Amino acid sequence: MIFDLSMVYGLHTCLDRREMWYELTQYNKRCRQPWLVMGDFNSILHIEDRVVGSQVQEAELRDFKKYLLDSGLTKLKTVGRIYTWTNGHTYSCIDKALVNDMWVQS
Repeated sequence: MIFDLSMVYGLHTCLDRREMWYELTQYNKRCRQPWLVMGDFNSILHIEDRVVGSQVQEAELRDFKKYLLDSGLTKLKTVGRIYTWTNGHTYSCIDKALVNDMWVQS
């Protein structure tokens, strides 16, 4: 199978990640084959994706959720650890694999 692969490392603030969302959106518009986007997004999708640590703010979730809605990408189900990052105190699920419809269909 031929597919496009994008590896992601999201910067640490919502503002800094906006360029990443923009670039991924632009690529999505041009993509004509199965596409897998994976890596450390440094962003959570749901309040439950972080335990302990600082309280989750809606702004932290908003841009990522909007990107998924606008792009039509779907989060792949994973196995193994739920929380992919920890500093020994806070646990977060920030590493993800996303795919487009063509990936799912193939």
